[in-house]
Amino acid sequence: MDLLTSVFCFFIVLGILLILSNGYFAYILITHRVLLRRYCAITVQCIVNTAEGIALLISGIARLIIMKTGFEAETSKRICLLVPWNLLFIWAEPMQAVSLLLVGIDRFFAVFLPILYFKKHFKIQIIEVRSFYGFFVTLHTTQKQFSQNCV
Repeated sequence: MDLLTSVFCFFIVLGILLILSNGYFAYILITHRVLLRRYCAITVQCIVNTAEGIALLISGIARLIIMKTGFEAETSKRICLLVPWNLLFIWAEPMQAVSLLLVGIDRFFAVFLPILYFKKHFKIQIIEVRSFYGFFVTLHTTQKQFSQNCV
């Protein structure tokens, strides 16, 4: 077994572990309403890590299939970018950092505003998630598309 084959097998194993562990926790948190209300920010982190596991699993399987079938045609950078596992990686990689930031902000509120956080923890977490979601949804509107006159 050469190095690339073992690396892609490792991708598959790691993807399965991420899907099983984080997917299980995400399922438990989503199906139990009380837990979802209490751990909303951690649920987002579990979902993002599960998506990363799916990307690793698909990446490992697809690359092993490509290697074993002997398909060696060259392709463009754009095609490499648009394969499904890379699209999942493009989304999941920065979202891991964002979800970790969400958990950090959530803990900040829990430590410095404990009474408010205890009373309104679900509302605070929903505001955090919506704020970050709104930021990333409107991020594309900051591209320079117009002249300085805004015409």
